[in-house]
Amino acid sequence: MSQDDSEDSRLAPLSGSMNNKGLVIAISILISVSSLSSVAADGQEESTIWGVSYDWSHFEGDSLNMTGVDVNEVNRDMKDAADYAGFSLDYDQVLTGTTQFFVESWDDSGDYTVTDVNGTSYPVSKRVTELTIRHGSLADTGIASNWSDGNEEIELWSSAYQDTLAVINANYVEFVDEDLVVYGAELQMDGELSISMGFDIEVGVLAANESLSPEISADASLSFSIANMTSNWKVFDPVDYHFMLESEPTDESAGDADADFSEDELAIGKEYEDAGHIEGSFSSLSSYSLELSASGVPTEEVDIDIDVFNIALSDNIQDDGVFFEEMTLFAGAMWGMDCPPIMGSETMVSEGSEIEVQCGLSPPIPWGMAMMMGISMFESFDSGVEQLFDVMSEQIEKWAEESGLSGDSDIFLCDNGNEIPADWENDGEDDCGDGSDETGPVATNKYEKMADALLDSNLNKTMEAFADKLERLVEDNIPSEPIYDLEDACGTMFWRTSDSRVVGMALVLEGRIILGPSINNVKDHPVSLNIEYLDGQSAREAKSGTTSIDEMDEMAPASKHNVEELYRILGPKYIPELDTKDTDGDGTIDFFDSDDDNDGVSDWEDPEPTEAPGEDSAVPSPGLVAVLSILASAAILSSRR
Repeated sequence: MSQDDSEDSRLAPLSGSMNNKGLVIAISILISVSSLSSVAADGQEESTIWGVSYDWSHFEGDSLNMTGVDVNEVNRDMKDAADYAGFSLDYDQVLTGTTQFFVESWDDSGDYTVTDVNGTSYPVSKRVTELTIRHGSLADTGIASNWSDGNEEIELWSSAYQDTLAVINANYVEFVDEDLVVYGAELQMDGELSISMGFDIEVGVLAANESLSPEISADASLSFSIANMTSNWKVFDPVDYHFMLESEPTDESAGDADADFSEDELAIGKEYEDAGHIEGSFSSLSSYSLELSASGVPTEEVDIDIDVFNIALSDNIQDDGVFFEEMTLFAGAMWGMDCPPIMGSETMVSEGSEIEVQCGLSPPIPWGMAMMMGISMFESFDSGVEQLFDVMSEQIEKWAEESGLSGDSDIFLCDNGNEIPADWENDGEDDCGDGSDETGPVATNKYEKMADALLDSNLNKTMEAFADKLERLVEDNIPSEPIYDLEDACGTMFWRTSDSRVVGMALVLEGRIILGPSINNVKDHPVSLNIEYLDGQSAREAKSGTTSIDEMDEMAPASKHNVEELYRILGPKYIPELDTKDTDGDGTIDFFDSDDDNDGVSDWEDPEPTEAPGEDSAVPSPGLVAVLSILASAAILSSRR
């Protein structure tokens, strides 16, 4: 390999793949975190903090503003097209929840001492970074449809859900001297990633005076958690990588640092060999569950007992351990990552104060933190996840063997004791001599007759009419080209060269800021999305209210997840034994009413949501409101499931 080829290879993460590298880091973090405890500190008043918050209930509106696609109108188009074609169809979806992301950092200039792997002591100060991530979302969909042509009829009923939770608290302390040379670091972290999903589907088919009515229900969940994890990075020799954010790189400065350099992109990067080692300890929990139930499924044709499709599998692996690994460290920055008109040095406004920043590409957290998190989380989950997947595989294989679905047997045992090749079963010939291998033809004939009857009906014509009509209807609601294409957006980070600290980010579309802080002489985009960019005190207050939140009920309250339309479509069996009480008599039952007593206070803020306020009543304090909201949400969520 030539020197140029080598440099290009080393710089790949800084050029076209830099975004991917940052994404990989982010995904690695989310795939590996959990717990109910919190190690995140309250932060500091003099800290630098920024973040992003998004309420997923605005997703449909934001999609309309960006793409021009009105999801609700498309749903109505589907219904109208079905009516035109001669059958009924109703469909709806609900998405709610919250995503929040905060990076807070500060310096602790006290007198501290740290030792390297050789036992040499160094006077240092602390450079602290906290990463806080919260994501919780509820997604539900439902469809109901009915078609008939004379004696032939097909009825479909289906609902599905997906609940996602991600929590991370990471506190990173880097030991540095006055030149920001790194002498080691400590990391504390906890968090959780879990996903639950499931569906219920019922199909009723009447054809050729025969009926078929399968019902299938499935629920699955997977969870990875770290109750606590601590790790310590000890260096062989002091590591200097923060300089990459201090001044614009040149070929000369990169050469002095033995780093790689790209003049076109003003990108500098270096892989540090022999950066030291990481030692740490962890406590983790990996778990899964799978439930499947089925009835009315035509299994007789393949000689399978329907009971094999009624299963419940679950397990969890508790794992504790220690680890000792080499510290892998890559660091870099791209100064030439311009998002016109934002480029080079800019003036950012935060809380009324102007801050001189450099725009470009660098991770929102220090490179050392990103690398330590990746290594530590891999060690935390490597053993537990591997054990969990082994258990899952063993349980599924056992179920497959017991159900006869494993495919390991190539012999069919006849009732008279004869053995024949398994693939001779139900081939239309009596190979056993007693007919026991031909149990399927009667059933096959039944389903063939049903299929022939449906082919002779207007089903195919109806579906063609539906597709043609829908194509014409959606032309008004689905533009040929989106109003704005996010692929055309440009993202950039902002950092202070004075202390090599990332202090914000921006997303630029059409030369205007669609997400980010105020930049002098740069206009905001006319499209206002419900993504909230926060910095300074507003971010500090938002994070303070977020730190203690780590459960689904708090990030995605079921009380705010309005499934009234789904209930209308799917009927009472969607929410069995629903309480139909209507406190204020407004025609909307309390379960779906956001203000049960019609007192002007939403239920999730009302301490007595089903009692009208008296003369002495008052709006409750936020603390009481929060507690009652969580309790109400938990009750509704359990009934929804």
